Amino acid sequence: MIIKGRVLSKEGFVTREVQTVNGRIVKVGNSLSDDSFYELGKDSILTSGIFDSHVHLRDLDQSYKETVMSGTYHLLSTGVLGAAAMPNTSPPLDSAEKLILYNAIISNTAHIKTSVYGLLTPKSNANELFKMAEHCNNKFKAFQSESVGSGFFTNNNELSDKILMLPKNAEIRIHCEDPKLLKDYSSNWNPSNPITHYDARPNIVEEEGVRFVVEEVLPKRPDLSFVICHLSSKEGLNIVQSGKKNNKNLFCETAYQYLYFNKEDFNTKKSLIKCNPSIKTEEDRLALIKGLNDGVIDYLVSDHAPHNHDEKITKQLSGMPSYDCGVLGWLINKGVNQQKLLNAASLNLKPSWEIKEGNPLMAIVLNMEGRMTTSTDLASLASDSPWIGETLPSLYGVFRGE
Repeated sequence: MIIKGRVLSKEGFVTREVQTVNGRIVKVGNSLSDDSFYELGKDSILTSGIFDSHVHLRDLDQSYKETVMSGTYHLLSTGVLGAAAMPNTSPPLDSAEKLILYNAIISNTAHIKTSVYGLLTPKSNANELFKMAEHCNNKFKAFQSESVGSGFFTNNNELSDKILMLPKNAEIRIHCEDPKLLKDYSSNWNPSNPITHYDARPNIVEEEGVRFVVEEVLPKRPDLSFVICHLSSKEGLNIVQSGKKNNKNLFCETAYQYLYFNKEDFNTKKSLIKCNPSIKTEEDRLALIKGLNDGVIDYLVSDHAPHNHDEKITKQLSGMPSYDCGVLGWLINKGVNQQKLLNAASLNLKPSWEIKEGNPLMAIVLNMEGRMTTSTDLASLASDSPWIGETLPSLYGVFRGE
């Protein structure tokens, strides 16, 4: 089969023909010949599939929110062809036994290839962490302070001690918000005025959380890969940027919502955009986009975090469903560096998904002409989403040559 049209590659947009045999790319060029031909529409592009390394698939005791089956189907419907699931489930994935159970659910029900992190908690011990490593690819997640779920740390020294216990060469992803400062500011939250979530989790909470990890913990374990999760503030980004100069083992992600919304959107979106860390200012949003353009941000993620209607609207829990392809397309249309976008959304973690000869065709077709997003675009069990009503590009097709 030959696919012809605009292709987003590392060189930017090019008009190409991509020939595949049994799902593998055999030739990329022009004037190719094949019995089967598929031509993209004038408003469509072919690009590498999205790999989302930060999603919450719930399941187990929280199947009423989302399941691995429903969550991965939702991700597939938003252009995500592979994902990594967070471990703050109920019960939390803080032992080898629980990871084995969750991996079995993934094997039996996931619509896309999915891995899972092990949860590092105040109760973790070195022996159990070593056992867990086999079942989470030696990749772990820690919450520096309270968020949604369980297994959080409450002081930085305890977090540092537990990170030092991790197996050699492990990866640790850390939700960075300083626990003491978070407690100090938490009283600013007023449920009748959702914008106060920003006041309860201001920039300095993330800034000091990131600073502690980068300056105090990372130097003690240079063998580990440190990934700072979902950066939301210019200050946190600046600390990571400085830290990267002397640390090849420091990486960071940001989430699509921090590149799209700012705190003024609380006035119309209310609790729909309440998430942890909080949505920050327009200045922060623009700084994060610059960080993406400059190559400081390594990974683009959704932090897909679904809740049922009562939890999201009445109780105003933090977290929102994802819409990866729509916001990725929007960023492309806004002129964000195409190569950096492609790398952060896909190729930094899945280099074999690059559209080039010899690779499997793991790609999506995006219709770049914006249209209003509706509930039918979101397959999650969570029905409340800030993306509904936004005018965004949409998914037109998927190729999975794995």
